[in-house]
Amino acid sequence: MKLLYEGTFEYGWSHSGITSWGANWHVNACNIALEQIRRRVASMVNLKELEAFVKTDLKRDIAGEGSESEDSSSFKISHSENKSNEWKENWVNENNYLIDVKNVRIKSGTDWADGEDNRPFGGRTWNASATMECDLQISGKE
Repeated sequence: MKLLYEGTFEYGWSHSGITSWGANWHVNACNIALEQIRRRVASMVNLKELEAFVKTDLKRDIAGEGSESEDSSSFKISHSENKSNEWKENWVNENNYLIDVKNVRIKSGTDWADGEDNRPFGGRTWNASATMECDLQISGKE
């Protein structure tokens, strides 16, 4: 198995609730965003879906020359989290690709949080949002 692509992409994250996450909300936001992204990628079945999600043409980078005529939907993908090494090798040997998302962090200057006390009209609200930068790795057959 070989690392075929390594890059970054952005993910818009937001939260709305009734209690503040406190001064450490950035850490919770990154952890929750990572889980959201991993679940989303795990639900994808082909490269075309991943390309739409990360807004990048990945096929050329991972499939190499001569792949221009093939549709990205013909390249099967799977998320690598919680898979055994044997499963990963078998998956890749069938000409498929493994996807991993790591190191989710808040893009500088994009974080925002605000709390508001609306009692007696509806209670307290707390909202936060940020643009996350995420590392993407795609592995495949050597």
